[in-house]
Amino acid sequence: LEDYSGSLDAEGKRLLRVIIDNANVMGSLIDNLISFSYLGKQKITFLRTDMHAIANAVYRQLIPETEQEKTTLLLADIPEAPGDAAMLQVVWLNLIGNAIRFSSRKPHSIIEIGSKTEGNETIYFVKDNGIGFDMNYANNLFSLFKHLPNAKGFEGNGVGLAIVQRIIHAHHGRVWAEGKQDEGATFYFALPVSHDKNK
Repeated sequence: LEDYSGSLDAEGKRLLRVIIDNANVMGSLIDNLISFSYLGKQKITFLRTDMHAIANAVYRQLIPETEQEKTTLLLADIPEAPGDAAMLQVVWLNLIGNAIRFSSRKPHSIIEIGSKTEGNETIYFVKDNGIGFDMNYANNLFSLFKHLPNAKGFEGNGVGLAIVQRIIHAHHGRVWAEGKQDEGATFYFALPVSHDKNK
């Protein structure tokens, strides 16, 4: 495209951009599948992880400049968690990234990140006011290559939430979601308050 743009008409340039975009999507999909496969073999280092700092940094990294004025982040004082900081960052990247993406068509996006402690678990959540989903499809959310019917037109390759689930399960936790079509979604993951070295 750089070398021959002067020799191409508008349709030729458009077709090259389609090829470039699809190649980038395929590259991202392959990277995500490699990550998904690798997660089953990676040893986890359980350390006290500053979830608040990670969530805040991830949001600042992901929010485009054009969206900053029309997006509100409500970030509570969420507690630390025992886990692998790099892996847990991937969880936040996927969940916050989805919240930003699926609320981007709202006049004003609201993304809320919080937590609560129940028994021996801390439950973290990422809530948005985006397109939401029909709860009849909730069981498909964390499966590879599953897309919600109302998610057409949004970027994504159907791997991110499967990666989230695998990471949380590797941390002896659980993950689930609630939503209502056109009224937003909330994604939850629960982690043990303390790490049992015998597990």
